[in-house]
Amino acid sequence: MSMAVQAHASVTETFYLAPSDGQAATLRGGVPAYHGNTMSPGDSAFAIGAHGNASESPYRALLQFGGLDMFASITTATIELTVFAPYNGDYMDVAVHQVTEAWSPGTNTSWNTQPSYEADPYLVQNDWWGGFDSPVYTHVYDVTGLVQAWGDGTSPNYGVLLKQHDESIPQDALLFNNDLSDAPGPRLVVHGVLVPEPGMGSIFAFALAACFGRRRRLVSK
Repeated sequence: MSMAVQAHASVTETFYLAPSDGQAATLRGGVPAYHGNTMSPGDSAFAIGAHGNASESPYRALLQFGGLDMFASITTATIELTVFAPYNGDYMDVAVHQVTEAWSPGTNTSWNTQPSYEADPYLVQNDWWGGFDSPVYTHVYDVTGLVQAWGDGTSPNYGVLLKQHDESIPQDALLFNNDLSDAPGPRLVVHGVLVPEPGMGSIFAFALAACFGRRRRLVSK
């Protein structure tokens, strides 16, 4: 029995994880009128870079994914962002930074009080972001090492911050989907092995050990 449980536990499966408990939000610098200069988890989209005008203050996005405790091991992990309305077709260097402290969406977090994050990005990826007439498409960011560290407890999971790598370069916003009906929102795609559930062999062994221990106690009296 235990061999069958072990074999099942070694199967690698694919899982799609949405941001946990609303942990997905937008930040915008220097524009108090925009949602009170706070996180805005109710937005239908997130943005990176300046929003529609290169002279405007930049946007950043925060994402946090839970559910990693269900994995015994993680083989690969990628963040998928579905782009649906970039302002102008252009390339942009998008930086993914590891967040280093807890945060929550809502009016208690503003641009000025956004969570700290690693100064050096986990990765920087140069992508083409099409334009308004482009079809909906997806960008994929490989965060395997980061998610593995979250999963095995090596590093606390506070999520990631996505931003234009160099915010001093004039660049229009890159919008990606939060939760539109025609495309998935941001998600973490994990290929991994689940923590096995106790099988009949484990249950039998536990029961036998319990009975044996009780018998030894009775004899000792």
